[in-house]
Amino acid sequence: MPAPVQGGGRSAESWASDEIRAYAELKRSIYDGLLIVDEQARIIEVNSRAGQLLGYTHEEFMRLKVTQLIYGADESHLRAIRQNVRQGSFTLIRASCLRKSGDDFPAEIASHEIRFGNSANLCFFIRDVSERVEMEQDLIRLSKAVESSSDAITITDEEHETVFRNAAFRALFGDSSGSTEEAQGGFADLFGDEAVAAEMQHALRTRQTWSTEIDVKLPDDRLVSTLCRADAVRLGDGDDSFGTVAILTDITEQKNTERRLQAARDELAHSNAELEQFAYVASHDLKEPLRAIVGYLQLLSRRYSAKLDSQAADYIRHAVEGAERMRELINHVLDYSRLDRPSGPTKLVSANTILNEAIGNIRGLITEKRAQITAKPLPKIRATPTQIVQVFQNIIGNALKFCREDIPRVAIWAERDADSWIFRLRDNGIGIDDDVQDRVFMLFQRLHTREEYEGTGIGLATCKKIIEQHGGRIWIESSSPSEGTTFAFSIPMAGEERDDPSDESKVTHEE
Repeated sequence: MPAPVQGGGRSAESWASDEIRAYAELKRSIYDGLLIVDEQARIIEVNSRAGQLLGYTHEEFMRLKVTQLIYGADESHLRAIRQNVRQGSFTLIRASCLRKSGDDFPAEIASHEIRFGNSANLCFFIRDVSERVEMEQDLIRLSKAVESSSDAITITDEEHETVFRNAAFRALFGDSSGSTEEAQGGFADLFGDEAVAAEMQHALRTRQTWSTEIDVKLPDDRLVSTLCRADAVRLGDGDDSFGTVAILTDITEQKNTERRLQAARDELAHSNAELEQFAYVASHDLKEPLRAIVGYLQLLSRRYSAKLDSQAADYIRHAVEGAERMRELINHVLDYSRLDRPSGPTKLVSANTILNEAIGNIRGLITEKRAQITAKPLPKIRATPTQIVQVFQNIIGNALKFCREDIPRVAIWAERDADSWIFRLRDNGIGIDDDVQDRVFMLFQRLHTREEYEGTGIGLATCKKIIEQHGGRIWIESSSPSEGTTFAFSIPMAGEERDDPSDESKVTHEE
């Protein structure tokens, strides 16, 4: 420590006391950890911050050498530091410091020489730079991610001049050098539409995120469909120092795919319309010869029955029955083809009302079979009523047809599942084998011969198409010969029916 200077009438002891206090205050106020080391690398003085950083007490520091606190340091490093300091060089090193706990932390260590009398000591200032190192690593990772991103990224300053473009941007716009001298011009200049550029600039001036889909013109005059996003970014310490960071995602292939899909949808819609027209015309034209065939066969039977034997009469009867089945099949095919055409608007309606209408349509069959149809109160649904009537009618009709007992029974109820209503119809029929359950919803799929059960194999396929057009699905929930079959189908909730889920009228029909 320098010798005190006397003067001003003050005693040497007074000056020394002031210097000691000043030194103690200075040591206490230093933010960095302070280590003073003698020529043998022994620690001879520390401040309180050093204790906080490294975890040692003052007495423990006095038993240590500085090389024990700096990872990888030895006497040769200290000699090099001393030599630099004595030559007047500012010495700042990056190293890891070791705490008493065994942990280490990244530090910046500044050093200079301090003399006490004839002793030349080294003074080390240790600063914990963990946060800075972490930020630098994050910045490196971010920089690598931005540079390697497939999105084109550019940053422009407040004068709309480019300060950064990543590799994808340079590749897209042909700026292989990436130098700012060759990459002048604002991001907005990429747009041929001045109105779009003005809209973006307004959003950025008001610190709003801006995005749009737009075709960008490349230097070779090609147009690239892009999703453009832009944000204001602070470039400096000033409150008004804002630039623009912009990201362009090339969605050309996506747009081309969308256009191809739309073209395919348009073509499919056109084909469906043609097919529907063909089905209508074909069914109409086929009905005429069928009527003629049936008419002449019946006329033949009436006029010449006395001249025909019983075998010939059977032939005529079978031919008439075949023609009738053909007419029924034509009608069902025509009905199925018409499902692609809107059959009326959807509306909020009670499923009880729909079920009652379906029961009314097949009341004669229900009476004939002495069937029992019971239902719990059903919810309101948003649907095309005539189509859901057809679903109930087809499933109940199958239950009456494929019955193993004298009295068919059908129980109907609905339960809420998340955002859908699940309708279930359980019968006491003959059941459906597990390995063929998926087939029953396919067009023209019959599991039994016509001699066993009548039908065209279109009813459940029609149900499937109707339910899927309403956004739901239909399936067989359970089936066995001893317990019958439970069909289930879902109808999504549209919103209104959640607050008024059902009415309390009970649907019951028993004969």
